[in-house]
Amino acid sequence: METNSGSPDKTTEIERRRLRVFFHLDCEDEKGEKYVNSPGLLPLLGFIREKGHDVRFFSSKISLMNALREDTADVIGISSMERMLPESVRLANEIRSFNRGSVLMLGGNGIEPYAIDLAAGLFDVVVLGEGELVLPAILAAIARSRGITNFTEREELSTVVYKSIPRVAATADPGGALTSSSVTSLLSATFPRRGPSGQVVHVGVSDVVIRDSTNARVWILDRPSGLIDLQSRMTWSFRNFSISPGNSATA
Repeated sequence: METNSGSPDKTTEIERRRLRVFFHLDCEDEKGEKYVNSPGLLPLLGFIREKGHDVRFFSSKISLMNALREDTADVIGISSMERMLPESVRLANEIRSFNRGSVLMLGGNGIEPYAIDLAAGLFDVVVLGEGELVLPAILAAIARSRGITNFTEREELSTVVYKSIPRVAATADPGGALTSSSVTSLLSATFPRRGPSGQVVHVGVSDVVIRDSTNARVWILDRPSGLIDLQSRMTWSFRNFSISPGNSATA
């Protein structure tokens, strides 16, 4: 469609734009082989794609980095866990060395002791535990904050939801990719208690840690039951990992 001046209709372009999400499953072991549980993220990504988001999956770091040097993404998600965290941090630092505009997200099990520090200085969003119930809502909040409406909301949102009361956990470093509108959208998000087909999902509801560089705050959205108090569980210091931009993570 064109306007009277012959230029493309920008409103139509915006309405048609979808949230572009690059996901990398960081699942290589120290021998370069895949962990046996590596395919677990794929059904969730398929569901997110069905909701209208432009989702691309990368099974290797090389393919992800090549794509990022040729194309842009609204969100870059890295799925990890404690044993893979050093390599995930190395990859995130490399991405941040040339990409400052994409929302950098980390998710996985066993990363709770490091979540606040990871969100304070490197990642924009950290999702703890299984992400089935929260990831679609997080992406919807980011899409809305960027003026993207070309996606489908979850059907059960109006009837079976919870909303956390955000709390401040730490001071955030400057340089995060989340704008003030993105942070506001995330802090006001509601999360479903049921899965993609309306069924009760027998996995733990995740905590969400958010980097708010504008206000120098790290926010936590707690799960509604069986809360994990990240402050009391930070019994390990972050001595095992370096997350300073440009530095390699070391174990």
